[in-house]
Amino acid sequence: MRISLTDDQINNMLPARRRYKHFDGKDLYIEVRPHGRKVWILRYKRNGSESTKTLGDYSEKFGVAEARIRKDEVLKVLASGHDLCPSGELG
Repeated sequence: MRISLTDDQINNMLPARRRYKHFDGKDLYIEVRPHGRKVWILRYKRNGSESTKTLGDYSEKFGVAEARIRKDEVLKVLASGHDLCPSGELG
């Protein structure tokens, strides 16, 4: 079982020489990049192949709760049989 992240944990994540990930549940993770940028990414399977969708940069306005909501929105669109538009927007 994966542990859910908190905003405090993410705020305390420091950049490293290489990107690293911390999962929040099964398919949602935060990627910490070498220059300190923290990005929410959703991993999902579509037509048998694994894909990822960048949900946005971690910030005060786009924290853990918002990322989980956005993840659910994307998964709902995919479950309904729709694809993501080339721009990455829901479509």
